[in-house]
Amino acid sequence: MKKLMLILVAVLLVFAVTGAQAYFTIADPKTTEGAANVKVPVYNNSGSALDEGDVVVWDIVSSTGDNDLYVTTTTTANTGLVAGVVSQGGIASASSGSIVVYGLAQCDLAPPGSAGGGLLCTSATAGAGANCTAVTDEPQAYAIASAGIAGNAQGNCFVIQR
Repeated sequence: MKKLMLILVAVLLVFAVTGAQAYFTIADPKTTEGAANVKVPVYNNSGSALDEGDVVVWDIVSSTGDNDLYVTTTTTANTGLVAGVVSQGGIASASSGSIVVYGLAQCDLAPPGSAGGGLLCTSATAGAGANCTAVTDEPQAYAIASAGIAGNAQGNCFVIQR
């Protein structure tokens, strides 16, 4: 009986580890499709749909439990609560989806946009980022613009969420 229980525990542990790795794997880093990133599952608690490229923050106050992964948009510039950037496909209101926490992504930017290599922080526009305004804002940066991105547009970025 002990052997059977031990085998059952081992099988369940393998399934648990394999299932958890589905969200925490990095795609082929040599692809040109922008799939080389790390994603985590979250729940959209913003009250409206989130599209690819929206920067989201942890919705700590509205979470129904201690360990819920609720996200929402913010209009607070340079906040340190950034969770990540909404991945391809977006997330419907009151639904689950995934965000990029590290790697290649698309980022929405508010005016005036950003030059390539610029650090991105949250802005006063919900869901959009902007250039970090000062050197002291560097700890709040969530991404680096991979190329120039115009304001009110979406472009390539590298998420560096810490």
